[in-house]
Amino acid sequence: MSNSKYAKRSDFHEPIQKLFDRLPPSATEAEMSLLGSMIVAGAGDIHIIADVIGILSGPDDFEKPSHQALYQVLIDLYDRNRSLDSVQIIQELRTRSLLEQVGGADYVIQLAESVPIAENAPYYAGLVQNAAKRRGLIRASTKILRDAYESPDPINELMDRAEQAIFDIAQGRQEVEPQRYGECVNEAYRLLDARHEDGVTLTGLDTGFHELNDMLSGLQKSELVIIAGRPSMGKTAIALNLIQQISFNGKQPSAIFSLEMSKQQLTERLLSSTSGVDAQRMKRNMLTADEFRRLQEAISIGADAPFYIDDSPGMTIMQLRAKARRLASRKDIKGVFVDYMQLMSCPGAENRQQEVSQISRQLKALAKELAIPVIALAQLNRNSEGRRDNRPLLSDLRESGSIEQDADVVMLLHREEYYHKDEAWRNENPQKLGVAEIIIAKQRNGPTGTIELVWRPEVGRFENKAPAYVPELSQLGF
Repeated sequence: MSNSKYAKRSDFHEPIQKLFDRLPPSATEAEMSLLGSMIVAGAGDIHIIADVIGILSGPDDFEKPSHQALYQVLIDLYDRNRSLDSVQIIQELRTRSLLEQVGGADYVIQLAESVPIAENAPYYAGLVQNAAKRRGLIRASTKILRDAYESPDPINELMDRAEQAIFDIAQGRQEVEPQRYGECVNEAYRLLDARHEDGVTLTGLDTGFHELNDMLSGLQKSELVIIAGRPSMGKTAIALNLIQQISFNGKQPSAIFSLEMSKQQLTERLLSSTSGVDAQRMKRNMLTADEFRRLQEAISIGADAPFYIDDSPGMTIMQLRAKARRLASRKDIKGVFVDYMQLMSCPGAENRQQEVSQISRQLKALAKELAIPVIALAQLNRNSEGRRDNRPLLSDLRESGSIEQDADVVMLLHREEYYHKDEAWRNENPQKLGVAEIIIAKQRNGPTGTIELVWRPEVGRFENKAPAYVPELSQLGF
């Protein structure tokens, strides 16, 4: 049996143990050449340092602690003065009591003299980064292997953690360490200063709705945004309108995970909304020549839009997170939409309330992990229908109060017209016909309030209410 094609346990363990005994990959010479090139660049070609910063994740990309310390000093001097030389570097190291740790003044001078030109710095930075990623991959693989052998956690959780660890390495992310407030406030000031210089008024993704932009400053990175409403209020429609603004008009990649509607249904709704052609006329094939032309133009508008649809049935929150990570890595998506969150499952939960709680927490974690807004649609319970004005409240979110807790923004969609089909009410309230309210019931970092939009049900589109803001067909590409 010694020639069996199956490996023995001893054969499986020995090679792995030998790998653990090896030293981790290093690029010491590249680290020295990179630091030397940066010192040389500091006296003249200062833009080269900016190129290096764009390549490396941070000081931890260097293996040697002394090189980590020196790199941090170089970056700090560059950020403060936009120039540096050996004298400044040595003095800064001495001020921070790091001069002896990095090898003394002679070592700093030696680094600068060891490279003839600074232009090769980006090449050396690439070598340093590659070695850092290899070390990170080894650390992650070791933890994955240990978890696979020893962890009692469910296999889905182990696989999610494994994938997240590999994704973080691919994205160049480092383990997060506590940061001093002074550093945080300096970074905040740099962002404010950059926005002021660029004249930026929106800090997040443009929604296309002017009053909503004023309230939210756009859809913000790392935020979980909940759009909730009763059935047929237009939750999917407003999500598609936001996608049109982000990906069709703004050309920024986004994705929707649709657990309720198929790719074909979403595509037809987008075509109707983009072209202005009645959705029912499309379904019944009652199109005029002009309508057919407008549909063709809408198809050409959306053909190059960086928008991705996943309509996998019965999706779990783990599967969604894994797919979102891959889209972030491969397509650089700037926003994720989920339609709708209560249709998702989370295996292992003891009851439905706990399941929805875990889903909302993991959607918030996904937003922070990818540093993009996650917009999740949610169903409201029937409580609003028992109220005199039918207006929804935060407490109407179905199945879990944790949705309200985890969300950064909760928008409740309301159309009073929906509850009144009688002609008498319509004649008495003409100002409410075709009007939709977005009630911003919660905003963690901003005001709450209500805005009104125009609702066009025949094309599934919301529009700005003020006449000056109603888009012309030419704005839609016609």
